[in-house]
Amino acid sequence: MIKKIFTFIFFGTVCSLLLTGQTAAWVKQSPLPTENDLKSVYFTDDNIGYSIGESGTILKTTNTGINWTTLNSGTTKTLNFIYFTNENYGYAVGDSGIILKTSNAGTNWTEQTSGTTNQLTSVYFTDFNTGYVVGTYYDGSEKCVIRKTTDAGNNWMTSNIFNNYYLLHSVYFSNANTGYVVGNSGVILKTTDSGNNWAEQICGPNNQLNSVCFIDDNTGYVVGDNGVILKTTDAGNNWAEQISGSNNQLNSVCFIDDNTGYIAGGLQYNVNSVYYDSGIILKTTNGGTNWSIRVTTKWLNSIYYSDANTGYAAGWYGTILKTSNNGNEWNVLSNGTTRHLRNIYFVDNNTGYAVGWIGTILKTTNGGINWVEQISGTTVYLFSVYFTDAYNGYVVGLNGTVLKTTNGGTNWT
Repeated sequence: MIKKIFTFIFFGTVCSLLLTGQTAAWVKQSPLPTENDLKSVYFTDDNIGYSIGESGTILKTTNTGINWTTLNSGTTKTLNFIYFTNENYGYAVGDSGIILKTSNAGTNWTEQTSGTTNQLTSVYFTDFNTGYVVGTYYDGSEKCVIRKTTDAGNNWMTSNIFNNYYLLHSVYFSNANTGYVVGNSGVILKTTDSGNNWAEQICGPNNQLNSVCFIDDNTGYVVGDNGVILKTTDAGNNWAEQISGSNNQLNSVCFIDDNTGYIAGGLQYNVNSVYYDSGIILKTTNGGTNWSIRVTTKWLNSIYYSDANTGYAAGWYGTILKTSNNGNEWNVLSNGTTRHLRNIYFVDNNTGYAVGWIGTILKTTNGGINWVEQISGTTVYLFSVYFTDAYNGYVVGLNGTVLKTTNGGTNWT
């Protein structure tokens, strides 16, 4: 079963599909099931999906998003992340330590005893029974917590509490036993026993860490603020700081093979009370030993490769960049908008979509040579777009906005 997850944050994702040459109509799903902001979406198959967000909102579709119904969550707390282990069993975590569980595909939700009253930011299961939740205490004790279940969420145990203040941003497991969590203050936590115990790694810099990527069980990369790049070749036992040559905020890292990787980021600065920004793309062809730098004029939020040679990056002020030679050169693509773009995604080498501020949806059908703005039918900020195949796609944004197409963006209903 293929699982599809969307996570929506302010610097959210933007995806692009290529255009048919005709302006398509995008309309808000009607009736709109909620005006609350949506945080996360999860599809258990091509037809059945869930979305969660503010005020305990849980929505469900059983017909590929044509209609959405509101489920009774039993809470008004904000829900931040949703995850299903199969078509029936799912979990939602959120503010004030809430963990909800369903065993009947969302018909009923039961609140679990998490043991904390603070914000929970992420949940991840390595199998049906074994799962992890991460979060941060705000009770003055300045501790972070990782909790684990081994009985499908019926009980949650504390793995470790660290006597330092950490905001935990991301959790990643390279296999069933070995996992990593990264966050602010340069924290990297590692478990080798399926989360029963977590040990703090010594990584050096004290900067916020934003993204982690492993290409196998041993080799991984972490990027963060002030140009930080860390690499491990021994499954996180040791981390070596690489020379990035930049002091930018590094937002996203991806590798297309063992040696070739890319990082996108941005920098904002003040000159005589006037704010400016720039973007950056870093590339390595030798597993991170050396990184070349391409400076762009605008902040970049997302980077995506449709194949080994062709990549796209998107960011502020309508910026879309393209490379056709494996990142050696990046060209600015004209798209007719100055609105911020949040993410970019291609379903093949030609067809892509970009979404962003004020209801912006752009589409290309010729590898980014031409972009046409679609009629989205909304002025809200759009954070993410996802296609389950070449024809069926979804866009989500503020105020509970859900848009859907079943014909590759020609119409949205």
